[in-house]
Amino acid sequence: MQLEITKRARRNLDSIGEHYYRIGGSALARKMIARIKEPFQQLLNFPYSAPVYKYKPTLRCLVVADGLFIIFYRIEQAVIEIVHIRRAEQDLL
Repeated sequence: MQLEITKRARRNLDSIGEHYYRIGGSALARKMIARIKEPFQQLLNFPYSAPVYKYKPTLRCLVVADGLFIIFYRIEQAVIEIVHIRRAEQDLL
């Protein structure tokens, strides 16, 4: 399995990092991004471990960082594609 992060998901990570940088500086921003990325290895080892997203069945959603964020991803052949990352309390995808 291979993991790819879409441009949209990279922009999501950039925005999240900028937000935490503004409220707590670079150390907090790095910590939050690391907490979001931490489960990426889990996805490589267990790509079907997260449930299917009920509003868009082609996606799976993984709750990370103690419930603060949701990673939306799809599995295409041997590729796990991270398509969107958002705060858990935001509106639905």
